[in-house]
Order: sequence, then structure tokens, then C-alpha cells
Amino acid sequence: MRQDSDVFDVLMVCTANICRSPGAERLLALELSQRDLSDALRIRIRSAGVRGWDASPMDPDAAAALEGLGGLSEDFSSRPLNDRIVSDGSLILTATKEHRSELVERFPRGLRRTFTMKEFAHLVSLDSKEYESARELVAAAYRHRGGAEITDFDVVDPYGGTTEQHQVAMAEIHECMKVLADALSRCTYP
Repeated sequence: MRQDSDVFDVLMVCTANICRSPGAERLLALELSQRDLSDALRIRIRSAGVRGWDASPMDPDAAAALEGLGGLSEDFSSRPLNDRIVSDGSLILTATKEHRSELVERFPRGLRRTFTMKEFAHLVSLDSKEYESARELVAAAYRHRGGAEITDFDVVDPYGGTTEQHQVAMAEIHECMKVLADALSRCTYP
């Protein structure tokens, strides 16, 4: 059960919480800082891994790719996914369909709030409506989930890959976070 209903809690999820989900967490924070948001819209952004490492820093290549886009990698500490962080999530965005499936299997109550990053960005890009609340935006995306055609759900896993692979993954995430920040900026409260 959510402790603070005045906070819209966004949870980013990937495998180990050292590459994609921390990048998404920090890039959404960057994008939100660049928009004029209502003072009433309080957003908390966190990340975790379905097989998350505990208290690890970001992967150095992922951190460099994030910083290349203007995001901050310092003071990041990974964490494993748990029931508490999932139940607090108003919106849960995963890096892949596999992460989404695993999360919903482990935490079925999160179904209506869980999407892949690309899926949610696609769904909200189809709708320019201004929602009274960010939670209404999530509910609308869930209602449209089956009707919107999307074939590319996953952000590729750059872990152990080249610098360029990390840059490509982070750029994909950044595009999703721009769309999400635009959609949230059209909401007036959580």
C-alpha cells in the first residue's frame, strides 16, 4: 500500500540495476528538470533490478553514456527488486518484455502499472490529451495497451558490450524518457 498518495512514484527496472534502469532513472530526472511542471506534481524516481545487485555503482560504460547525454551517474547505488518498491510504484517501466513478465509474475498487483519503457512511450505518444493526474495517464495507457501496434518493446542489454552499444541503449532510453517527461508535464497532480 502506498504511504504517500501525493507522490507519483516511477520505478525503472532492468536485470542488475547497473546499466539501463539507472540510466532511465537519471535521464527522466534530467528531462523533468528541463520542463515547467506544476508544483502540485510531486515525482519520485527510483530503479531496481529483477536480479539486482545490492549497493553497486553504475557500470562505467553505462555511466559514461549517461553523462554524454547530460545525466548524472554519481552517487548511484543499485538495489534488488522487492515487494515494497513495486507496491509503491505508480508507474513501473522495464527495459524488456521479459523483465515486465517476470515482474508481473512475481508481483501480480503491479500489472496495470507495468510497461516496457518503449511500450509506455509509444502509448502516451499516441495521446496528446491533458490528464488531471499522472495516475490517469497510466490508466489510459493500460486501456490502450492491446490496441496500439508496437513491435519493438525492448531496450537492448549493453552489459559487457562496447562503448557504442552502451551509447545506443542509453540513447533509446533517453528518447523514451523525453516522451514520458512531456506526458507528465501535461498532468496537474499525481
